Amino acid sequence: MQHLIDVNILKIFVPESGVREDRRIYEAITDAARAHGLAQIAVSRGMAGSGPDALIYGTGGRLSEAPVIVEIVDTPPRIAAFLPFARDLAGDGCVTVQEGRASFLLPLAAQDIMTRNVATVETHTPLEDVVRVLLRRNIKAVPVMDGSRVAGIITGGDLLSRGGLPLRLDMHGRLPVECRSILDHTLLAENIMTTPVRTLRPQSPLREALDIMTGSRIKRLPVTGDDGILLGMVSRTDVLAAVSRTWAAAARLHVLPPGIHAFACDILHTAVPTCGPDDLLAEILPRVAASSFRQIVVTGERKTVLGVVHDWNLLERCSGRPDLVNSVLAGLTRGAPAPEGFSGCARDVMESDYPRAAPETPLAEVIRILVERKRTRIVIADENGCLSGMVDRNMILRKLAER
Repeated sequence: MQHLIDVNILKIFVPESGVREDRRIYEAITDAARAHGLAQIAVSRGMAGSGPDALIYGTGGRLSEAPVIVEIVDTPPRIAAFLPFARDLAGDGCVTVQEGRASFLLPLAAQDIMTRNVATVETHTPLEDVVRVLLRRNIKAVPVMDGSRVAGIITGGDLLSRGGLPLRLDMHGRLPVECRSILDHTLLAENIMTTPVRTLRPQSPLREALDIMTGSRIKRLPVTGDDGILLGMVSRTDVLAAVSRTWAAAARLHVLPPGIHAFACDILHTAVPTCGPDDLLAEILPRVAASSFRQIVVTGERKTVLGVVHDWNLLERCSGRPDLVNSVLAGLTRGAPAPEGFSGCARDVMESDYPRAAPETPLAEVIRILVERKRTRIVIADENGCLSGMVDRNMILRKLAER
């Protein structure tokens, strides 16, 4: 049974040769619509008719340039949010909005949400080259191939447990080159990879990916065909991005998990470490290291949120002092005391531009913010800016996985 929902149909008529900032206007509009995650976008060319200048175009004698018509369909609030961008890009073009009813094809299978351009390594790839690929592509895991088939996968956890990396991959990449650990040159990908590897099929539904990720604590799943050939990869970010793109229509069609209707306050973690803006970094270091969030929230009077200090902020504080780097690393990874000379206070390193939301924020909006900001955690503060807690990606996935 098809479910029809209320939609707006946005039509934009622009000259085919119209250019703005060295780009065709219709291309700029369609790219902007895609960036806003709008549900349906189509471009067509007018064959016959007339424009506001009363000049006729068509097969019987072209007196005026035929327009290109960009049509965009989505829910009314999303069209309303995009309308100012459309009008600005259209310039003197004609912009119309119609009401309608529509059913959407909402692809939520692995083949529709996976990342297709996947970096890979071979079983015989040296560990040093594996790390280089991960850092260069800014990714956290890489499939290990034996010919055209997936033999295993190397994750950040594998690098820590079997590869000898002393700290998380993202932290490793922030270190000055001269301070990075010397890796074991005898280790190959096959020596540290996880095998066998859990995989998805192209038709595997989003629910299956959620169940595996939350039930087995797996963060990334290769997608393989029936012949075992790698087709793509589904990460937690891919899952959340798919939910974010489709929730406006999908939530009303009951194809998304029921947890999408929750709010930030429903999954709030309230035991969040905090510090004052004048607390010394030497005192903050062990508290950040002890937190599963690997960060601390800086608060002022009445718990007003001022900023956030991440473990990498502490590391970057001494990036110009190679003599301090290893000692700070020891503090972050092994609980060693802060070194002498590690000076400063929270306000010196805190980030004031951090993802934030109110307790009553719908979970779908929380997901959108995290995906847009490319972060894994978000600070939750009330209308007065006072800290309520924190929500992270794992909490969201567990909520979405609930039956």
